[in-house]
Amino acid sequence: VVDDVLLRANKVQSEWFHKKMQGRFECKPHKYVEPGQSVRYSGVTISTTDGTNAFLDVDNDMQKFLNGTGIVPRGQIPCPMPSTKEFLSDPTPVSAIEAEWYESTLGSLIWFAVVCRIDIAFAVSRLGRRDPRCTTGPTRGAMRAMFRCLGYLIQHPTLKLGGRLADVDTLQIFSDSDFAGDKGLTKQSQSGILIILNGWPVYWQSKKQIDTTYSSTAAEIFALSETIRGAFQIRNKADELGIDMPLPLKIQVDSKGARSFADASCPESKMMGIWDLRDDRIRQMRDRGQVQTVAVHTDKNQADILTKCLPERKFKNALKLMKLGA
Repeated sequence: VVDDVLLRANKVQSEWFHKKMQGRFECKPHKYVEPGQSVRYSGVTISTTDGTNAFLDVDNDMQKFLNGTGIVPRGQIPCPMPSTKEFLSDPTPVSAIEAEWYESTLGSLIWFAVVCRIDIAFAVSRLGRRDPRCTTGPTRGAMRAMFRCLGYLIQHPTLKLGGRLADVDTLQIFSDSDFAGDKGLTKQSQSGILIILNGWPVYWQSKKQIDTTYSSTAAEIFALSETIRGAFQIRNKADELGIDMPLPLKIQVDSKGARSFADASCPESKMMGIWDLRDDRIRQMRDRGQVQTVAVHTDKNQADILTKCLPERKFKNALKLMKLGA
């Protein structure tokens, strides 16, 4: 059994801990995250420039992966998936060898998108779908979209999550959905969840909703329920780390209907017939002691990048909101 241990403490405490561990287990020499010395932990590189900040990245593994693709992009590719059209441009199935390469490449991209590369999270989610006009596997259109995403990464291979270490913990939670915005592929909506702790993303999801909803408000409510579940998972982990995340959790939403439903401010809402108010998720959503929804303008909803294709200007603005530069 191999276990990686990440420890935050001063050097005296760290040395005591490692000495105790070495007395019981066979351990490799430990390293410290210091200026000029990074540490790899579970595939992620942790670094600092002056001891007052911290950064996470997967740049080394990304470069190795991209070198192995052999792809040379043509022209500038400023965003991974600017529209829905390319994926649907050609329903012709690819060969078996190409399909195998596509699935293998997609698996690698999923790992990068989950661990650090939030900028490709939506694109990777969409690349994992099937064109309904072709039941045998990836299509020529999907391959073109894949090449574009890889070309974007080749031109933007680095992205670091992190910043200055904070004395006081701050939390921002964003929820968003795109109601049936990808009708060429599916009638199901896309949920976007983003949690930012002390100025940098620590949790995000971009995924297709499991049920078909019949209004934008219903799609936003579903996304909100998923966001609440993710937020409480993060809160539990934060509690173990000694990070205080007081209730109620404030979730920023750009849907007035979803806020009204969550706040129970509209007793005649048509959503009453869609959602079972006895459901634990809904009861938690409507418990003002645990969750509070806050209005955010659509242009300022940082989860927007996780729900839809964004052309260059909007994509760069979304990264700028998160203080990221890809």
